[in-house]
Amino acid sequence: MRRTVLLHLSLITLLFLFQALGIVLFLKGYLLTRVVIPQDSPVCFNCSPRYFQSVVWILVDALRHDFVLHNSSLGFKDDRPFYINQMRNIQHFLAHKPRHTKLYRFIADPPTTTMQRLKALTTGTLPTFIDIGSNFNSYQIQEDNIIRQSKRNGLKVTFLGDDTWMSMYPDMFYESYPFPSLNVKDLDTVDKGVYANIIPVLKRNDSDFIIGHFLGVDHCGHTYGPNNHIMRDKLIYIDDVIRSIFELVNNNTIVFVFGDHGMTSTGDHGGQTLLETEAALVVYSKRPLFDAKQDYGQTVYQTDLVPTVSLLLGLPIPFSNLGMIIPELFIPVLEHISPYQSKMHLINSLRTNSQQLHAFIKAQNRFSNDIPHHEVLKLQNEYSILEKMYTSISSTNELSDFKTIENQYINYMAKVREICLSVWTKFDTNKMNAGVIVLILHVILLLTILFFMTKLSFSLILAKVKLLDAVSVITVAFHSVSLFSNSFVVYEGKMVTFLMQSFMAALIVTKFREEVLQLILNHRNLKWNVFIIQLYKNVEPCFKIMVCVHISRYSHVCRDQQDDCTVLEFFSKPDAPFSSGNYLIAISIYVLKLIKSVFQPFVFEKHAQKLIVYSLVVALCGIFSEILSVFMYWIYVAGVIILIFSMVKLSVNQYRKNEAKKNFSITLDSYSWILLLIWISVSFIVKGMNNMLLIPLSISLIQFILLTQILSKMHTISSLSRATLCSLLSYQFFFSFGHQATITSLHFDAAFVGVYGEMTPLKLPIAGLFVTINTLASQVLSALVVPLLLPCQTWLKNGKVVLSTMHQMQLICTLLGTVKLLCSVVAAFALRRHLMVWAVFGPRFMYEAAFQFIFIVTTVSSYLLVLLL
Repeated sequence: MRRTVLLHLSLITLLFLFQALGIVLFLKGYLLTRVVIPQDSPVCFNCSPRYFQSVVWILVDALRHDFVLHNSSLGFKDDRPFYINQMRNIQHFLAHKPRHTKLYRFIADPPTTTMQRLKALTTGTLPTFIDIGSNFNSYQIQEDNIIRQSKRNGLKVTFLGDDTWMSMYPDMFYESYPFPSLNVKDLDTVDKGVYANIIPVLKRNDSDFIIGHFLGVDHCGHTYGPNNHIMRDKLIYIDDVIRSIFELVNNNTIVFVFGDHGMTSTGDHGGQTLLETEAALVVYSKRPLFDAKQDYGQTVYQTDLVPTVSLLLGLPIPFSNLGMIIPELFIPVLEHISPYQSKMHLINSLRTNSQQLHAFIKAQNRFSNDIPHHEVLKLQNEYSILEKMYTSISSTNELSDFKTIENQYINYMAKVREICLSVWTKFDTNKMNAGVIVLILHVILLLTILFFMTKLSFSLILAKVKLLDAVSVITVAFHSVSLFSNSFVVYEGKMVTFLMQSFMAALIVTKFREEVLQLILNHRNLKWNVFIIQLYKNVEPCFKIMVCVHISRYSHVCRDQQDDCTVLEFFSKPDAPFSSGNYLIAISIYVLKLIKSVFQPFVFEKHAQKLIVYSLVVALCGIFSEILSVFMYWIYVAGVIILIFSMVKLSVNQYRKNEAKKNFSITLDSYSWILLLIWISVSFIVKGMNNMLLIPLSISLIQFILLTQILSKMHTISSLSRATLCSLLSYQFFFSFGHQATITSLHFDAAFVGVYGEMTPLKLPIAGLFVTINTLASQVLSALVVPLLLPCQTWLKNGKVVLSTMHQMQLICTLLGTVKLLCSVVAAFALRRHLMVWAVFGPRFMYEAAFQFIFIVTTVSSYLLVLLL
């Protein structure tokens, strides 16, 4: 037996490493990167005229464009969305001071996570998608940036707000007021702290560059969503703060109020939808800035802020910047300046910007071969022509000539940005091909192993497949092929629910046939009414499962592309009301009833029942007191750990004495209770201690108990059908637990489960673990239940576990997962230029890779646990 176990574990490990190799190879070619040039623009005192003595940045995190834009059609109606027309002070400045104030659509490049946006806003670069992993592990910015240039050139920079800046720019600020930023449920601490300190800083007037980062709007979006009365109050508060700052600054100060990104309809961000990428930018100064005759449009890129502010302060533009100055801010509208002087101010600024971009392109060509040589030559020729045009224009006063060269400079800089953007979306197809080939070989290897281990392949060839096997093959094939469709991936939750219902319908037909045949053979003289009652009792659990599947779809969350999606209000509330305790208690009573009906009495049954009731007490404590709920939560976790180890120890002793051998062995009984304890523990991490989504978690537990009851007694169901059912359940629970295969659907609130107070570095590992468990809980739980889906004789032959059946089940589960992983990889590869690649296919592939990793690890763990018991 020991040799068999070692061989199986060695085989699973090799298969796992082979699969991991394919994923790593594909990721290396798929996740976009760029070469960071370790070079700064030289210090240049007074190298360009200083237009303003000081600049103020008011960064309102997640300030979406339509939060600021006035919607005249809705006005101030009571039924308008809560976030519409709330920033009335800004609207007053825009309407009554158009020469001093202007609103822009501020376009962010994906990814729209805060860390990457801050990097772009200070360096002018385009962070690639792979940078998204650093969002919760902020690191010091190595590239040239406006903060570093300010300090090197003798400017005093004062920072207030999100403490993320302190890890990005250590020792760079003249004065700083950082506040903790990770607690998304804290809407006011950062905002009130910034406001309380920025007013004295402005009054002292001793800083050249002031940065205030407000977080309340972003946190409100994450916690309550944008269309909430709390968001209305937060926008009104920020609007009053901005009015105070506008009124306080002097004539030599320019103020930029902007968002680093927007937010989705659910309050999240990270992807590339319009709601996430369209932020707001408001520019204000008491000095006239804008000329009604010179309108350069209402849209600017976020990278354009860096060169604009650099030249307004007389600083060198950071070396790696790809942005272009906002032209109308460099056309003085003062009466004593002639049109010629005004235009020359703009042309000189555009030329400085172009010189910086030209130097960057040359350096990029030296450090890497990313940009094709012929494109570099074209850009060099265009730049040479621009320089000749600039030399000739200095001797003319024709305004039409100024306009020509202005357009040429703008076109040149736009082309540089376009080329760099296309280069940094270039995939390494060789590595991607290698990854796909490895995964194909992995599937072939698994099929070969199963070919020799089981007669499943022969039965398929001889067309002796039963109904449930045929449905299993069709289900897996349809789910795998659907990963190539944008629409099917977007509505995958509904599709999985349909496939699960279809599979259960086929299971009902199969069970109906078996029960009819068995009743006829065993009870030939059975009356019809008794016959129907007995038949219904046997088929009833399947119908209950179908009801559970139907109910679970109401807890699905919406993703950005689902325009017709609405979330049932019962599940959309951020915190459960007190009445939710009634639902939780009712479900728990039903769960206990099911447990009693399925499992034989066991020495730990009473303890487990008490623990379930205690878990309800912990959940309800969160309604009354956060401190009390956190305290009781960790007592609960400690109790679960102690109880699990006690059960393992006692189970081993009882097994050695050959005790309690009834319908189910002591191994099965022990494993069942341990799984139940793990399930409850994971449930707490998945949605916290006082959320309505504990209800679908309980419903999913009911499903598993019912399936265990059904499949343990149905001996004719093949391992393929059992594995398919397990796979379907993992995806069904993923969606019913409130997830989608998107970046924005990650439940970062799970990081604060069992944590009181601010997030410290010591708490970060626990927070990361909890978010991971939250996201992958469906795969963990479905993998742990694999041994319970085996027929009961697997556990009872000669008092030992039949290992070959478990080996076969594990390999088939791995095969089904690898097939779906392969299809998601091929879809991401084939559709890498699709418009929705980073919104749909890229995240779906990465989720699938995580699913398969955790599923294999957990199935091996469950296998070892069964052997230990």
